[in-house]
Amino acid sequence: SAFMGYISKISGDTEKYKEKGYDVNSDYVGVAGIESVFEDRLKGAKGGRIVKLNQQGRIIEELGRREPYPGQTLKLTIDKEVQRAAEETLDKVMEDLRNNPNQSYDAANTANATRGAAVVVDVRTGGILALVSRPGYDPNIFAVPGKLTTELYNKFFNPDLEDFAKKYIAARNLPVTVDELFPPLNKDTKSSGKVPRKDEYDIYPKPFFNYATSSFAPPGSTFKPLTAIAGLEEGVITPEETIYDNLIYTKHGYRGKSWNASSKGNLNVIEALAYSNNYYFFEVGDRLYQKGLDTLAKYAWKFGLGTDPNGKESPSTGIEIPENFGQVFNVQSEKNKASNIYMWNLYDELKTIKNVEGKNQGINIQINEDDSEDIKELKGNIQDIIRNEMRYSSVKDFSKKIEVLLKELVDKDSKLKEIKFTNGDISKAVNKINISVNGVKEEATRPGNVYNASIGQGSNYFTPLQLANFAAMIANGGTRYSLHLVDEYLDPDNNVIQKIKPEVIEKIDIKPENLKAVKEGMYAVTSYDEGTGSSYFKDFPIKTGGKTGSATFNEKIQEKVGRTSGGVYIGFAPYDNPEIAISVMVLDGAHGGYVLPVAKAVYESYFKEELKKQNYNFQFYKEK
Repeated sequence: SAFMGYISKISGDTEKYKEKGYDVNSDYVGVAGIESVFEDRLKGAKGGRIVKLNQQGRIIEELGRREPYPGQTLKLTIDKEVQRAAEETLDKVMEDLRNNPNQSYDAANTANATRGAAVVVDVRTGGILALVSRPGYDPNIFAVPGKLTTELYNKFFNPDLEDFAKKYIAARNLPVTVDELFPPLNKDTKSSGKVPRKDEYDIYPKPFFNYATSSFAPPGSTFKPLTAIAGLEEGVITPEETIYDNLIYTKHGYRGKSWNASSKGNLNVIEALAYSNNYYFFEVGDRLYQKGLDTLAKYAWKFGLGTDPNGKESPSTGIEIPENFGQVFNVQSEKNKASNIYMWNLYDELKTIKNVEGKNQGINIQINEDDSEDIKELKGNIQDIIRNEMRYSSVKDFSKKIEVLLKELVDKDSKLKEIKFTNGDISKAVNKINISVNGVKEEATRPGNVYNASIGQGSNYFTPLQLANFAAMIANGGTRYSLHLVDEYLDPDNNVIQKIKPEVIEKIDIKPENLKAVKEGMYAVTSYDEGTGSSYFKDFPIKTGGKTGSATFNEKIQEKVGRTSGGVYIGFAPYDNPEIAISVMVLDGAHGGYVLPVAKAVYESYFKEELKKQNYNFQFYKEK
């Protein structure tokens, strides 16, 4: 279901389909995934006749005929056995995590490991060999009459989040209320039925949400190979240089910890990747920060981990079905995000200003429904100027311009005019606005932002699809292909109409010695005794490279709401001549090491013929 989508009876905009020749009473159309995107190619055309009838309704003459023809066939890049291996093993891993929620060494609770994804990519073409999203759904429910029961419909489209929340809270004994976990969309609602609620903390498993293409999650330590590449290419580290692991990183007032309990001593880049050492990458992040706040981001953008917000590149992996596109920390994006929060706080701050008579009426720059058109326009202008200054520092004589506009607002708004604000009151308002503007700038330019980003935390958020493409680029030497699901378009006789050729989006020139060091580090992850991925790959007959990650959802509140870190893994194989790359993510899966069986099952499936020759004992993949 993650890529196929489903077909269903026509509903909604029936006129649109009538104009295209559909019978809205009986025809089915693609609603999601490939079925929806390529509806026009897949549907074909109905035949028909124009005839002349007599008074009894019998045909007496045929005036014209249109022959029916079937739609095109899409041959996908998906390898069905690799897809099956990824699906079945991901299901098993998630089930084990839910059934054994307290197995983690750091007390991470995996009881809510209900959402996950896996993506496998051909590193030589960008073709997607497997794409899995869980929980997912059975597409046949919508195509076979009678299968979509009322119970299933409600589960899919109208879930009872209040009932779910009560059971969820009780099972975990959480110190929260239903309204805190799933706040009502309308706080004033007094309905006796189900209240529409928001999934504030992304807890409820959504079958129709594509976790592979659309789920934003921090990559955790799977981002560290990117930090290593940036550090090596910028010359702030060398492959041979060592950095001593002091466990706690404290520059610029930051306090970052290594996950290992005792120091690993002096580490080079290969060892730092193998052991996933935070301290090493904090230091690399600091050296990159000294070259510019966006130095790390510029390398991430080259690898498809976000795009320059001031650039022209389309935020897309190229996949044919809908996707979200995550972003790495960068100053502009951080300003954009912070400005929204600071603006809402500023609205409240301005309302606290008292006039000379002590009336706490404040200055309201939010647009109200009962405002006149002139006032709405004036308030909108004030908001735009403040946001532009927060985001771009581009408003000439900002304080003076805001002061003039606020005086105009006070003079024109009858409610404010009655309060009799003085020039001193206006100055207080301008001061509060300047504090907010400076707050946004400070928020976006803290060194800690780069330190967080260097280990894959903070405001780094990507989809599993992006991470798979990132792994593929490391594997193939820096070529970013447009990811695609369609391999060929075929006519009704299975003749090839069009063959999709690999499309290169970008080719990055990485120094061979730097790429070699990073790949060796990823090999060490899977081969060193203490490598974080060695438990499943150390004795695997095919050499692989990889990186595990533990991606913190929200360190401050995740335990309170029953969530924990996500488990993430990226990898590629064979190490010496890579063919495929993979990313696996389980939300609330705790650690990347827990999702390794999915990657191993994929490798067992893809390389099965070669493994059979070596009399390999398949651990996860079983032929059917």
